[in-house]
Amino acid sequence: RRTRRRDRRCRPRTRDMPKKTKHGKKTDRNDKWYKLAKAQGYRSRAAFKLTQLNKKFGFLEKANITLDLCAAPGGWCQVASKYMPQGSQIIGLDLLQMRPIPGVTMYDQWNGGDIMSTKCRTVLKRDLAGNKADVVLHDGAPNVGGAWSKDAYGQSELVLMSCKLACEFLKRGGIFITKVFRSSDYNALIWIFNKLFKKVESFKPASSRQQSAEIFVVCQHFVAPDKIDPRLLDPKFAFKQVDTLKAVPDVLHKKVKQQKNRQGYDEALGMVLHAEVSVSAFIECSNSQHMQILGAHNELRFGSRCRAAGYDTDPLTTAE
Repeated sequence: RRTRRRDRRCRPRTRDMPKKTKHGKKTDRNDKWYKLAKAQGYRSRAAFKLTQLNKKFGFLEKANITLDLCAAPGGWCQVASKYMPQGSQIIGLDLLQMRPIPGVTMYDQWNGGDIMSTKCRTVLKRDLAGNKADVVLHDGAPNVGGAWSKDAYGQSELVLMSCKLACEFLKRGGIFITKVFRSSDYNALIWIFNKLFKKVESFKPASSRQQSAEIFVVCQHFVAPDKIDPRLLDPKFAFKQVDTLKAVPDVLHKKVKQQKNRQGYDEALGMVLHAEVSVSAFIECSNSQHMQILGAHNELRFGSRCRAAGYDTDPLTTAE
C-alpha cells in the first residue's frame, strides 16, 4: 500500500494536463481564451463571449440598467461594469454565491437570486424603483448529465423562464440576450422571440468552443405588449411543434405585425448537431452559396477530391 501511495504521489504532472475545478469539470490550460481571461483578471473565459457580442451589436455602451441572470461566477458582470457608462446599475442573479464586484449588486438563492422565485421579482422591483432595464443577459445552463435530450429541454425551459423575467423588467425597445442549445426546441424559441422582439439574430462568438452546442440569440427592440398570453411562456405549450404554435392567434392580445419565421436549422437533421462538408464543395460553389454552407455545417473536411485538386498542398492552405 505504501508503494502504491508513493508511486501516486511521485507521479509527475505535466503542464499540458487539464486542471480540475472544484466542481469536477476540466479546464484546458492551453485554451487561448482561458489564458486571456487569467491575464486580464476575468473570472471565466465566458467573459469574452459577452465582449464579442457587444463588439458586434454595441449595446452595453448605451445601457444604464443591466440585469445578468445566472451570473455566477460573475464574468459577464465584470464586462458590463467595464463597458457601461459610469454610475450605471448592474444586478447579477444566480443560485450560487459570487465574490463582490465594485458597482455590481449581487444576489444568490438565499436573498433573491433564483429567477424562478417570487422573491427575485420582489427584490428587482425594490432595486429598480419603477425603472426598467435596458439590457437583460442570460448565460445560464442547467446541471447537465448523460441524456442530451433531457439536458437540451432543461436549457430551453431555463431560457423561457429568463425570457419571462425579461418581459417583466425590460423596457420598450430593450435588448435580451440568451444562450440556447441547438436542439429540437430551437425553432420554437425563435418563434417566441419573434413575437416579443422586432429583430432576432443568432450569433456564435469566436470564444465559444466549436464542439459546444451553445449559440447566442440576440433579441432587439422589445415590443412591450400590454398583455402576454400565459401559454406563450409555458414550456408545456411552447415546445410543441412550431406548426401548432403558428395556429394560435394573437398570443399578445394586440395587433402585432407578422414577421417571417426564421428557421434556424434544417429540420431534416433532427437531433444531429454536427454536419460536415467537403472543402472542395465549399470552394467550387457559387458566391451566393458560401454563407449557406457555413451556416448549415460545423466542419470543412479535406477528402480525396480535395487532394486530387491540390487544395491541401496549396501555399495558401496553412496548418491552422
